[in-house]
Amino acid sequence: MRSVTIDGRTDIENYINWTINNARYRGECRAPAIGERGPRVKEAAPGCGTYENHEVNSMIPGIILSLLITALGAIFIVVPFKRNRVLGLRIRSTYESEVIWRRKNRYFGFFLLLTGLLLLLFIDTAYYAPFLLAAIAVSFLAAYIEERSPIVTPLAIFALSLLTCLCAYSVLPEQMAIHFTGLHADGWGAKTSYLLAMAALSSIIFLASVFVARFREDALPIMNGTLLLLLSLNAFVIAAQFYGEQLIAFGYLSLVVLVVFIAHQYLTKVRQSGVMR
Repeated sequence: MRSVTIDGRTDIENYINWTINNARYRGECRAPAIGERGPRVKEAAPGCGTYENHEVNSMIPGIILSLLITALGAIFIVVPFKRNRVLGLRIRSTYESEVIWRRKNRYFGFFLLLTGLLLLLFIDTAYYAPFLLAAIAVSFLAAYIEERSPIVTPLAIFALSLLTCLCAYSVLPEQMAIHFTGLHADGWGAKTSYLLAMAALSSIIFLASVFVARFREDALPIMNGTLLLLLSLNAFVIAAQFYGEQLIAFGYLSLVVLVVFIAHQYLTKVRQSGVMR
């Protein structure tokens, strides 16, 4: 676990505050740059205390599990494996036909992929296992009932967004980078305000998705893609607090993810319409 020793106290909040809160923590202290970890600050000002890097070895199991879940999700999406008793989402409906088997496993794989990537945010924290279990439950339930209502997909993405905000609250610094110009942070704000804003924005988009699903279902992929875009951007902003602001470069790729997701949603609808005919 991440820890710090300051004036004889060991507390994760002290570590986060000392690492992120610029020079306000102790008048003379130099706070490491955003994402700076480990013993990179070799000398601290008198009275500032020291902080220790958590061992990389403790992160390896979490990283491996996250990557395995991500790879499994990618396999479910890409590889058209036939019905079997070893690999795949094995529920009653998936054994009715190869078409349903393939559709549900691809759908389940998409949320497994999201789960694996989001898990990387919570490596070496107390929220890794709770997030994993909750996200897997959301993914399974979404795949189980996805054909019953068009709002299942936006509801599942919305649930993952809220889950990410909830688990991130306790591990984020009180003051966090919330605005970036290029690859550099140039705007800071309170984590509570930021996470509440992201949750509120996700809620608005989800409610709009419910309205669209009822009156303009053909536009639903755009709403789903917007929810996914917001989730991706939020994940990259959170990750930048721990792993460096350069990581925000991947946030710009979220626009590509949005286009690909919307295109995939439309193609899936076209295929389903063709099968129904």
